[in-house]
Amino acid sequence: MSNEHTLAPFSFRRAKFARTLTNDIAAQAAAIIASQPFNVIAVRMMAQFVGAEKIYSGVLSSIGHIYHEEGLLGFFSGLMPRLLGELVALVISSTITYFINSYIISDRELHTYTMATSRFFASAITYPFHVVANCMIVNNTKLLAGSPPHMALYESWTDCWSHLSRTNQLKRGSSMLWRYYTGPQVVIQGRAMPVNTDSFFKQL
Repeated sequence: MSNEHTLAPFSFRRAKFARTLTNDIAAQAAAIIASQPFNVIAVRMMAQFVGAEKIYSGVLSSIGHIYHEEGLLGFFSGLMPRLLGELVALVISSTITYFINSYIISDRELHTYTMATSRFFASAITYPFHVVANCMIVNNTKLLAGSPPHMALYESWTDCWSHLSRTNQLKRGSSMLWRYYTGPQVVIQGRAMPVNTDSFFKQL
């Protein structure tokens, strides 16, 4: 009887955790889908600095441009990798937090640090999804940043993932202090330029 009373709280915790996680996943998914059109506009506004373009100059004009050029699907470019990355990060961070707070750390004051640490760990793991999502948002648009030679043309987000994986670019931009380029360079008019075409064009 004592064992049943001892196990009951843990069973209740697991059931409560499962319900909470399910609700969080549903809410997170809905929020991501609803906000994706604005995310597309924001990413493209930033990407146009590469070519000093002014295609996306405001929210309303950007909405009109995307709808005219790509239709409704254009507002959800890069949705799948972003959705997967966010949800996987949520599951990882929530699960780690639950097990550590339930079975390892009993001090409630330390529980907030557990959540912050697990979120950082989960975001590091799922970072490649965000890279691919942002690439797909600008890929094959009129922006120079999303067209060769700055970016290869991809048929799908999995195609983009495969190419970035081959060229060791899935973690690009993950460091706040360091940036790297993995290919050879040539100096043209005093400026170092990449000459490895595989970094820009996918292998067929």
